[in-house]
Amino acid sequence: MTTTTIRAVAFDQITRTVCHRLGVDPSELAGRNRGSVADARALVAYYARRMTEMSYPEIAMRIGKTGHSSIMGAERRVIAAINHPHISTLAKGLADLFGRPFASVLESIESEILTAARRLLSLPQLPH
Repeated sequence: MTTTTIRAVAFDQITRTVCHRLGVDPSELAGRNRGSVADARALVAYYARRMTEMSYPEIAMRIGKTGHSSIMGAERRVIAAINHPHISTLAKGLADLFGRPFASVLESIESEILTAARRLLSLPQLPH
């Protein structure tokens, strides 16, 4: 997984990219759903902490969760999957879904988020 120093990525871009790649509607992130929705929520939390200046409570509020502890737990799930992909259901599920190793899936999603962010940053400013 590459470490990025770009911290100007829009939270909405992270959410759109992760949800699109996992086939989840962004409105479902606030629910108590399991499976792909929980995986999407975990990845959004993970990328938001790395690519934005947002705090756990801010991320929770944007996702529609009432407390930030669920965001902290979601991020920890991704970190655990990175460190121990052979025993992580998150890592195994995403590797199976995409047909490639978990680390490759994370790098691909991160690359897509950063590409979209760079594209947005290079757009000319609209007049006010």
